[in-house]
Amino acid sequence: MIQAMPRILSSHSNAVYMIAGATHPYVRAREGDRYRLELQALAKKLGVERQVLFINRFVTHEEIALLVARPTFTSRPTVTKRRLYREL
Repeated sequence: MIQAMPRILSSHSNAVYMIAGATHPYVRAREGDRYRLELQALAKKLGVERQVLFINRFVTHEEIALLVARPTFTSRPTVTKRRLYREL
């Protein structure tokens, strides 16, 4: 999605991509915040760091509901227990 932001912004200059949530504790213990840092570096490299917002903390169900209710487009990962445990 970050890679698509320059093209999206070319026709929707007010678009913002928000990534909400903290790194899972098991992933953080194994890899630290490497993935998040890579995403931030990619946003900067593409010149969209101001349009990609990171909410780097635990987000409550109520906050998720508010965040998802606001945008006109949302993209969210599908994480199943099988996928989570396979990645751990």
